[in-house]
Amino acid sequence: MRKLFVLILSLLTFTMVSAQVPNAEAKADPFASLEVSSRLSLFLNEIETLLENVSSAKQKQLKRAEKSLKGIDSKWNVYSQAHQDVIASEESLMEMVVLYEESKQLLSDSIQSQLHKLDSYDKFEDIEEFFETQNEPYQKLYEEAVGYSLIKSSAPLLEKLKAKEELTFNDITARYEESKTISEEYPALSKRMEKIEEEYINIKGISEKIKAAEYKPFLDRIKDYLYSLAAVAMLLMFANMVQSKIQAIKQMRKSAEEYKELLKKNEEEIPSI
Repeated sequence: MRKLFVLILSLLTFTMVSAQVPNAEAKADPFASLEVSSRLSLFLNEIETLLENVSSAKQKQLKRAEKSLKGIDSKWNVYSQAHQDVIASEESLMEMVVLYEESKQLLSDSIQSQLHKLDSYDKFEDIEEFFETQNEPYQKLYEEAVGYSLIKSSAPLLEKLKAKEELTFNDITARYEESKTISEEYPALSKRMEKIEEEYINIKGISEKIKAAEYKPFLDRIKDYLYSLAAVAMLLMFANMVQSKIQAIKQMRKSAEEYKELLKKNEEEIPSI
């Protein structure tokens, strides 16, 4: 839509100029047209050269390209206005004006797009490094929470630690979401995102344990431990039972197949009269 606006604006501008020039409908001096065409082509070539290097450029190069574009556009405006009568009288020169406006906009958009990509990659790398350093301190935070939960008088300290952990985890979640958004925008980062996600899930698990930490009397802790052992034992018993049933079913199927084979063999061995 913006390009269409630029095209219409360019055409309107030179149409108005054409109307203001007495001999606009008459063909301009061919030598003047050739000279203007040659100069406009140089402007277009400069834009094209900058455009070719944008996709592989770094931040400093892109900033220089931005500065160069402004310089080219400034010279273009001065030159095109000085020769507007010649340009307005030649359709081919008008087409070059439109092409220049399109190319200039494409270059500007490409520079901004590449700057955004490089900035996003830098942010993603920072988040990567951040997650690589979080597991150990978070584990220590959990151990500290467990220590507080063993002593009744440490309950206020435990609550303070939980509040601190909540703020920390909110920050971690925000960074995770940002990295996820970047990886969705640039699929080339998807493999690296898997590592961040793995670290985040691990930290989330520790965070949930910290939130669940609370003071319990020693006897209650022993009961919880015994209940957990009993639950594990029940799960193992259930798993063994299921496995035994599966084995029994397999054996029954095997026996049935063997019985069918035996009957078939006996039928074949009975002589026909």
